[in-house]
Amino acid sequence: MDETRPEEFSRLLSLIRPCVMCRIPKPAYPIVSGRLGARVMSVGQSPGAIECREGKPFAGTAGKTLFTWLAKAGISESSFRANAWMTSVTKCYPGPDRHGRRETPRDIELHNCARYLVSELRIIEPAVILAIGKLATLRLLGPVKLESVVGRAVVRRYHSFDALVIPLPHPSGRSTWVYMGENKKLLKGAIGLIARHVRPLIQIP
Repeated sequence: MDETRPEEFSRLLSLIRPCVMCRIPKPAYPIVSGRLGARVMSVGQSPGAIECREGKPFAGTAGKTLFTWLAKAGISESSFRANAWMTSVTKCYPGPDRHGRRETPRDIELHNCARYLVSELRIIEPAVILAIGKLATLRLLGPVKLESVVGRAVVRRYHSFDALVIPLPHPSGRSTWVYMGENKKLLKGAIGLIARHVRPLIQIP
């Protein structure tokens, strides 16, 4: 490993974790987890209220669905959390919408957090990235439709390395994508790809 990488990693965390650029009211605060040297990265949309309370990514109902999918690929939640770098397009809970549900991140949040994801990719250099949901998929792969990429593994070059990106629908209960058309089959294909490409990189207890 490049001997400058741990120093860069520590500096990045020191910038992300106290970040208040977007001036989002408390209890929102930046949430990421994992370790330097992780071969797998997951990128979601943004933390929710439960993630704020628990202090870790995918701690709520969406997380239960996500880890159910990973379990089908032979990966336990504890193994994934211990061995993957878990982050999101925006790092803070954007607050509730007028219906009391999680709001979509604002443009200013997307702009302010973009630099962090760029740095995370450069420093972690993951072999495989799980793009969880439409927003993360668009950020990592550009203007694509979920139907065209879920169930596929897409190679993308970031900085000076290649990563295998496996897109997933968002596991939120608000998302109906998985129940439409042939999308269940696409999700099943994505889980198969996770078993093939992610499971060997995660230490199974």
